[in-house]
Amino acid sequence: MFEKDKVREELRHNISLNKTRESMLLDDTVIEDDLALLRVENDLLKELNSELKEKNGMLRELAKDRNNCNKTNVASYADIAKCDKNNTRKIIPNIKAKDKKNKDTVNQVKCQLLGDIAVAIKKLENKQTNLVMLPSSVKTKKTSKELRPC
Repeated sequence: MFEKDKVREELRHNISLNKTRESMLLDDTVIEDDLALLRVENDLLKELNSELKEKNGMLRELAKDRNNCNKTNVASYADIAKCDKNNTRKIIPNIKAKDKKNKDTVNQVKCQLLGDIAVAIKKLENKQTNLVMLPSSVKTKKTSKELRPC
C-alpha cells in the first residue's frame, strides 16, 4: 500500500506540474495578446494625436488670417423678421356719414373718428351733408365706406 500511495502522489504532482505549466503558458499568451493589443491601441492613439495636431495648426492659420473674416454687417433676426415697408401698404377708407333726420350725425362721426384716429388726414370735406376724409399719404390704397347711424 505504501507504494500505491507513493505512485499516486507522484502522478498528482506530475499532473499539477503539467497544469501549472499549461496555465503559465496560457497566462504568457494572454499577457502577450494584451500587450499586442495595447501596442496597437497606442500606435492608433499616436496617429490620432498627430492628425489632431495638424488640424489644430490649420485652424490656427485660419484664425490668424484676417482676410477670411466677413466684413459685411450681418443681419439680425429683427431685421429679417420685420416687414418690408413697400409690401405693407395701409388701407385707409373713405368714410361717408349720411345724416338721416339727425343733424348731429356728421359732428358725432367727426368726433369719433378724430378722437380715435391713428392715420394722418389731409382734409375733411363736407359735400351735401356727407363727410369725406382723404388720407394724406398718396401711396395708401383707398376704400370707400359709408357710416349710417343706428
